[in-house]
Amino acid sequence: MHPIISSEGVILRMIPFKDYHQIVTLFTPLSGLIKIFYRGNASLSKKGSFVPLTKVEVAYKEKNGEIFSCFGLNCIDSFRDLRQQFSFLEVGCELLQGILDSQLAGKEAPLIYALLLSYLKKIPLISNPSILSASFELKLLKHDGLLHVPFSCTECGERLEEGYIHGIEKGCTLHRPPGSQFWEAFELNALYQLAETQSFLQLSQIEVSPFFREKISRFFRSSCQQ
Repeated sequence: MHPIISSEGVILRMIPFKDYHQIVTLFTPLSGLIKIFYRGNASLSKKGSFVPLTKVEVAYKEKNGEIFSCFGLNCIDSFRDLRQQFSFLEVGCELLQGILDSQLAGKEAPLIYALLLSYLKKIPLISNPSILSASFELKLLKHDGLLHVPFSCTECGERLEEGYIHGIEKGCTLHRPPGSQFWEAFELNALYQLAETQSFLQLSQIEVSPFFREKISRFFRSSCQQ
């Protein structure tokens, strides 16, 4: 018999099942990604008490298969400040998607969990919150051993001041990996800062345009897929 486990976690995704039930994907510090089957009812459905981007206390029991049984779900923090402005909510959802794209089911990740909560709290306090989602994606790659800065050419080992990047493949101006994109020197310098800095004050001073943000996002997705 599996014991009932109690943990906090952040709701990443909810899939409706039949009338009021939900299949809930959570990110927890000690079990990474988990899915639970949450039995709802008409009154809870009307209240809309649980939605993605909510920190909860969950009690569940592991069993064979991907979806665990839920024995309790209580709200700890609804991150109300993030729901006051669309740009805040958008960045919050980008952080959650980064977790879904990079983390594994059942793999403990207390440092990533703490980083997620820290970044979520900072979103309303920074003028350009997309800086946070860009930095968060790079730190996820770094934590999982998929990002080592500064970059070096995969072919010749030359440090990249500028060059071509496609996921884990890097190339200098003489060695371009298939499907790669060119990064200018100022872009790579900003990427290094986003990945390395431990200060939110320093983060807030890095310039991240919509084009540069999308470039980092493509790099993140391609790195996760490789």
